[in-house]
Amino acid sequence: MVAHIDRRAVLAGLCAAGFSPSTLRAEDYPKDPIRLLVAFAAGGPTDVLARLLADALGRRLGQSIVVDNRGGAGGNIGYGLAASAAPDGYTLAFADPSITVNASLYKSLPFDVERDFVAIGSAFRGPTVVVVPGKSGILTLADLVKAAKAKPGKLNYGSAGNGTPPHLNAEVFKSAQGLDILHVPYRGAAPAMTDLIAGRVDVMFLNIGSARSQIESGELRGLAVSGSQRAAALPDVPTFKETGLPLAALDPGTWWGLIAPVKLPATIHQQLTKALDEALADPELRKRAASMSIDVIPSTGAEFATLMSEERRKWAEVVARAKIEVE
Repeated sequence: MVAHIDRRAVLAGLCAAGFSPSTLRAEDYPKDPIRLLVAFAAGGPTDVLARLLADALGRRLGQSIVVDNRGGAGGNIGYGLAASAAPDGYTLAFADPSITVNASLYKSLPFDVERDFVAIGSAFRGPTVVVVPGKSGILTLADLVKAAKAKPGKLNYGSAGNGTPPHLNAEVFKSAQGLDILHVPYRGAAPAMTDLIAGRVDVMFLNIGSARSQIESGELRGLAVSGSQRAAALPDVPTFKETGLPLAALDPGTWWGLIAPVKLPATIHQQLTKALDEALADPELRKRAASMSIDVIPSTGAEFATLMSEERRKWAEVVARAKIEVE
């Protein structure tokens, strides 16, 4: 009978004998399945995109990548597990903006995004779209600003809860335009969308994938999208810049990328970066992402690290200014 080999025990033994992870041969990786931690429950956009990437990435690496959903505490449980994992390339994490927002929303975290992780590269982006009910008299973004300034505190915007992207994005817009619009938090995006369509909510800031079908059906009206160019999924909706009310702070939209525990060996980092680039060039992956109104945005690890650092600082200012707290 062949004894089961504990890979982590072997790694620990090598380190104790004077070998660091960086001295392990790149050609030995990956010999075992790789775990991809997703800090949210199965079925949501982050999980779906993670599984799409895991399939394409696994084929490039010649090894299966198993998605491990560890939801809870706004993503902090999953990210905490990733931060404490061995830096051997066998535990990766699929990050979204929550990893940069939570540093300001929570008093204590089991990780530090800039200290405990190394960026492999970005993968996807979902533009943000400003929407109002289809029957609303607000036809343009300028109309929204005019209406809000005419009646301070009378208009409201919905969100999926305190600290969620619809909440934070709306606060960025409010601050940039000097508006007083009431926040109405819901327990999730679905009930907020229901009230928006019914006209009980005046405006929301949503990911395009969440609002596209309702915009196309006429139930909602898109006023503006984030980004430097119009979204392919909503070609008739202008960018913030085109409306005359540019808002660069929202241009990144919702993004997703690949990270790993810090001190990942350079050789393995290079392998993962190369495999990620190849996976994101896969025609089937791009086709499926486009069907979800998601853009594929490859980047270097350094570029993704810069994005996360900038996002952390941006959201810290927004949270502090709006005095946002989570329960």
